Amino acid sequence: MDRQQYLFEANRQLQNSKYYKLIADSLQPQTQVTLRNIIQTLYTKKYITVKQRDFLFGPDIPRPRYFYLLPKIHKEPPTWTVPFEVPPGRPIISDCNSATYHISQYIDHFLGPLSVQHPSYIKDTYHFLDILRPMVVPKSSFLFTIDVNSLYTNIDTHLGLRTVNNTFIKYPNPKRPDKELLQLIELCLNNNDFLFNNQYYLQITGTAMGQRFAPSYANLYMSRWEQEALTKCPIKPTLYLRYLDDIFGIWSHSLTQFTEFFNILNNHHPSIKLKHTIDAHEINFLDTTVFFQVTNSTQYTLQTKVYFKHTDTHSLLHKTSYHPRHTFKGLIKSQIIRFHRICSNPLDFHSATTTLFKSLRTRGYSKRFLRSIKSSTLASLAPTRSQTTPLPAQAPESDPPDSSLSSHPPCHTPQLVPFVSTFSHKITGLHHIIKQNFTNSKAHHPAFNNLQIISAYRKHKSLKSLLVTSLYSEHKNTPQPQLTHHFKSRKIIHNIRTGSSYPILASLPLATRNVVYIITCTLCNKHYIGETQHSIQTRLNQHLYNIRAGRLTTHLVSHFTIHPLTHLIISGLEHNDRWTCGQRKRAERIWIQRLGTMAPGGLNED
Repeated sequence: MDRQQYLFEANRQLQNSKYYKLIADSLQPQTQVTLRNIIQTLYTKKYITVKQRDFLFGPDIPRPRYFYLLPKIHKEPPTWTVPFEVPPGRPIISDCNSATYHISQYIDHFLGPLSVQHPSYIKDTYHFLDILRPMVVPKSSFLFTIDVNSLYTNIDTHLGLRTVNNTFIKYPNPKRPDKELLQLIELCLNNNDFLFNNQYYLQITGTAMGQRFAPSYANLYMSRWEQEALTKCPIKPTLYLRYLDDIFGIWSHSLTQFTEFFNILNNHHPSIKLKHTIDAHEINFLDTTVFFQVTNSTQYTLQTKVYFKHTDTHSLLHKTSYHPRHTFKGLIKSQIIRFHRICSNPLDFHSATTTLFKSLRTRGYSKRFLRSIKSSTLASLAPTRSQTTPLPAQAPESDPPDSSLSSHPPCHTPQLVPFVSTFSHKITGLHHIIKQNFTNSKAHHPAFNNLQIISAYRKHKSLKSLLVTSLYSEHKNTPQPQLTHHFKSRKIIHNIRTGSSYPILASLPLATRNVVYIITCTLCNKHYIGETQHSIQTRLNQHLYNIRAGRLTTHLVSHFTIHPLTHLIISGLEHNDRWTCGQRKRAERIWIQRLGTMAPGGLNED
């Protein structure tokens, strides 16, 4: 999208005072204090361990939430915000590393299992097919779908919290902190502030896509909504299923009665508005097209095939992309399996694969490559097919016959050991050598017999990952101050109490990352040892912020609350680009022991 078009659509949404309001500054510092008090209460009541508490505390200096849009290009161009030019945007608030990021995961841990308890629940397409295919319906039936307009932003917060509370009462769990969870959910919903174009906004209605618990919360809200709305309906559908805000059903009555049914649903709550589609032959739902198949003069069975949106360009990975060879095969195989499971009719299956292959031919895939993958995939799927219905997937594969069990001894599944590296053709050769030598070594080391090395590749950074960010700003970020007056490069560190000295083997500037560092008070010569995957400068900024804000009660913060900050000096001790988090923390512990920096002799916590 053109930058100004994107900004136009974002401002159009953010200026809607029903959902958002402009605020002077972020609410996260105040939110974080309240959150940590609730988390501490959870720890005191023994709902969480100390490790879980520290995880839920999140970063000391949370990252702002960023607002961005995903253009809805699948909508009809005449209905766009600016017809044929600016599509409507789906609002997303990036919650990564915010004050509530880890809390959202904790909330979802409890809401997730409860959100699937309602009778209309659909897990995914395959669950939908399992429900649909055995059904037989009267020949006068209709297929219908109902869609909720902008569900997430239209959820009434008070009703949503009441729904969660009622669900907790309905499904009691002594290990679940109901009171604190409701406080955390309310805090996440009411304090959902974010940044866009250097301005802070607060969402005042609903929840936001981007928060981990949002789908479960919306699912619970909709389950209550539909339960109350359907109770009002004198005539109900033969089948009623829902995937979040998408509803599928079968109507075996007249169209006039359906209109009355739909109006009852649409008028049940003022913030939940619906639109519907109904058809006597076929209808699109999720990634399927559902249609009727005549079985006799009075009944229909339900059949399905793959549904492609008109905007679907099948832009799978280009054949010249820099990826392992099996990646290309895996992508195509997964699509063939999906088509095979969705399509009831062999002709529909072959039509779907033809459409996909035609597009892939323009992306560098050869006909021979595509045909061979299709043949091998269908051969592997053949045992799952029924003799009478050749294509659709039936029940899970049955156990092997008794004769095969008696002729083969039971085998133990090997434990997989991944060898992880960034992909390159040279590294591929190294993987082969390591796996070959490991296999040869099994003969001399029986302990390795149940182990198997597998290759696992990280992907390289793409042009998109280098250029695209969720942060929108018309102004370049001002460079952070270097804070050189707090930094000192050292060659030797002394332990005054023991008289020992330890050399620093490399020059570690402020930009050094993945590092163990030392903070010294030059007034009393007490030390603090820390570690960070970020740069020394980033960690220094975080420490200075915590000390000036006085929000934490650590020895370090308390010490420099009394001693002036001008006496704080930071230096790098040791770094390694390849350190994992655990390796970095081990190095930190070694330095703490060397220099004896545990309180009260130093500033490290017990």
